[in-house]
Order: sequence, then C-alpha cells, then structure tokens
Amino acid sequence: MLTTIEEVWPGHTLTISRPDLCAQVSVGSDDGLNWGLSFDDEVGLLVQPSFVPGHEPDPDDLLEEALAAQPEVDSAYHYDREYFEVRMARVHRADEMLARWLDAIVTAHREFASRRGIDLPY
Repeated sequence: MLTTIEEVWPGHTLTISRPDLCAQVSVGSDDGLNWGLSFDDEVGLLVQPSFVPGHEPDPDDLLEEALAAQPEVDSAYHYDREYFEVRMARVHRADEMLARWLDAIVTAHREFASRRGIDLPY
C-alpha cells in the first residue's frame, strides 16, 4: 500500500492498494524500445506532490530520475503531467516495463518521504 504524505495534502489521506495501483498505471509501445508510461490522478498525489495546489514544488523530478536510473534505460523524459517517455537499450516486454514503472513509482514516493524525514512503514 502507498499512502499520501500528510504535508502534501493536509487533512486528506489517500491509500492505494497494490491491485488499485496496478489498475491505475499503463504502459504502451509499438516496438518494445520506445515506451509511453502513464498513471491516473490519484497516483500523481503519491509521486508528484508538486502538482498538488498550494504545495511548494520539489526542485527535482523524482519519478523521471527513478526511471532514468534503471538499467538499460537510454533516456527518460517527463513529457506531460501524468505521461513519461522512456527509450530502452533493448527490447522489453510489457510485463517487464510495468514492473519497472511500478518500481519507479515506489522509489519516487520513498525518496519524497525521505527528503522530508518521514520513515515510511514500507
């Protein structure tokens, strides 16, 4: 489960279970090398708190950084608010990219909490 960090959305708690998280993300490619990765609004509250109204933006794009740091990623670009483009060094299957996308989301969420001194239970 992932949960919003209180300072991002005071007075509100949003918890997303693993099945719900998987249902709210998508991956797509025509060639297995160039991928479009996206997520629904709720996921954005967990990994892109700078898009929450009234919140001071984080100077780094934690999600783009988490994607770019993965092995075999040639490039990662935050194309639009909830959409990323990733170019891989070799062809990947959709299930492999979904696993990478979920890993990047969790990594970005943990990094955001860590930067604020918050110890997450997961």
